[in-house]
Amino acid sequence: MIPTLFGVTLVTFCVMSFAPGDPIKASGGGEGTMGADRSDRQNYLIRKREFALDKPRLLNFEWFYDYRDELRHTAWILTADQEELLAELQAMNEAAEGDFDGYLGWAGWHLGSLPSEWTDRQRFIARLGIAGFRRDVAYDDATARLAGAARAYATVYAEDLGDAGVTDAIALLEEHPEDERLRRGLIRALRNMAVVDVAKTLSDEAVADEDADQVEIVRATWSSWYERLKDSFETIPDERRAELEAQFQRMLDAESRDAMQRYALDELFVFYEDLPYFYEKLIEEDADLRQIDAASSVLSMNVANPMQLDAPEGAPPEILEEAVANWKTYIASQPAKYDPPFLSRLAYVVGDTQYARMAGRLVTFQFGKSMVGTRDDVSEKLWEAFLVSAPIMLLAQILIYAVTIPLGVACGANRESWFDRLTGLALFFLYSVPPAVAAMLALLAFSYRNSFRDRITGGALFPMERLHGPNAESMTFFAWLADYAWHATLPVVCLSLFSLAMMAMYSRASILDVLNQDYVRTARAKGASSGRVLWKHAFRNALIPILTLFANFLPALLGGSVLVEVIFNIPGLGRLAYESIELKDYPTVMALIFVDAIVVMVSILLTDILYVFADPRISFEGRRA
Repeated sequence: MIPTLFGVTLVTFCVMSFAPGDPIKASGGGEGTMGADRSDRQNYLIRKREFALDKPRLLNFEWFYDYRDELRHTAWILTADQEELLAELQAMNEAAEGDFDGYLGWAGWHLGSLPSEWTDRQRFIARLGIAGFRRDVAYDDATARLAGAARAYATVYAEDLGDAGVTDAIALLEEHPEDERLRRGLIRALRNMAVVDVAKTLSDEAVADEDADQVEIVRATWSSWYERLKDSFETIPDERRAELEAQFQRMLDAESRDAMQRYALDELFVFYEDLPYFYEKLIEEDADLRQIDAASSVLSMNVANPMQLDAPEGAPPEILEEAVANWKTYIASQPAKYDPPFLSRLAYVVGDTQYARMAGRLVTFQFGKSMVGTRDDVSEKLWEAFLVSAPIMLLAQILIYAVTIPLGVACGANRESWFDRLTGLALFFLYSVPPAVAAMLALLAFSYRNSFRDRITGGALFPMERLHGPNAESMTFFAWLADYAWHATLPVVCLSLFSLAMMAMYSRASILDVLNQDYVRTARAKGASSGRVLWKHAFRNALIPILTLFANFLPALLGGSVLVEVIFNIPGLGRLAYESIELKDYPTVMALIFVDAIVVMVSILLTDILYVFADPRISFEGRRA
């Protein structure tokens, strides 16, 4: 079962992830390219990293490369103005003029078939994968668009490089302290590469939920600030420390969190030189949540920006140096994340990928959040859809077995009779009608307006969609049940027709095979009645092929029917699968297929067990006996 599950999830993941299109854009999760406003872009990045779409798909060798040359080019692009980018693109145009027909296009450039006259930076720009680059760089009037696209795609390159390139960026900052432009560009690249959690104080939700992760983020923020400036602080005198201790205790004794913060604003008097005391209170090992909240509040009231991580255009050199120092301190404080040891890098080859992240969620049955809509929990979506699909699929399976087994036995017992021939013809006709076609024909015949039928029945015989009327919630139980049966009639019948015909034909063939066996002829020769021969001697042994088809029972019960549920607008598992595939909702699709695969294998196992009950000779104990 384990290799099978692995194969199912791997094939499904490959089909989804290598399909064209961006799943986050398809689900309305934000715009990921140029032209997006800042909030939309940020939303896109958060979603992208949440679902590990910035990671390689199956294998990750990023931790073994040296990215300093690529980062140097990225920094130049991110700091270049429009004229510089246009000049670079024009030089590319002139160097490769007349040679474009000799190259393999965009894919060929990525394989190395680039004009030999181009510089390393121009080759890097060509390999960014800008849409329509080969076509547009050949025309002078297209370079303005390419200039903006180059900057956007360089940003995306930094985002996708992520943590693997952070140490190389820090190394470049240290190697070139005199190159202000390079340092500004590297800081901009780092802002896109590293996801830095900065929080000065605890949020209301973090205090209410006692969020340990938020506590660690607050501590990390102030630790980075203190490590950079600790040499500038002097030792606090004992007398002043005692005063601070008394004031801080009064702050902790406040009745509520609001009262505690009002005390800090109105009555607590703190010098800048006193801040190390509150930092010590913040990071104490035995500090409780209230002490951490109080200490971080005091620090945030006295330090406006503990983590200057950006150096905007036009900012003075001291801001740049402060940002560089903060980056160095922050990265150095997390070596396991940004500079993992060799064994960890080996593990990341298969463990730090899109597939590994998704497989980890599946194995632990923590399916995560949906990519679409209100980002509901996938497990809850599956359960709600299952509660809709299961009853109609159960009714369909009951109808199939209740009709087909007696019908197949009757046809087999009356072989070549008029009943057998007419039934076989009807079954062959039903077998040729797919459930989706049957659903559309049923709607035309029983639900859409029809003047001839309406004159006889006074209107539609069955509803067109859903499983309940608009006022179902106010109905009594029996009225609700009748309303459900009325709405479910057409979907259940349409789901049953195809399988009903197939199961009946299998039952007939199985009975015919058993009736020709020697032990059946022996029973008849001994004078057993036809009914006793059929039901006692033949039927049980004829169940083996029928039980083989039982392996489809649970998967059908869980999976529903995609097309029938879409046609009748039934919010079950079938329609959920259809909508999830259409919207590229990866977590929901993977969860559906993963659960389906488990159910299929459990069904096969149950079928093997039922074989033993039907024919004890199948078991090992029966063979020994």
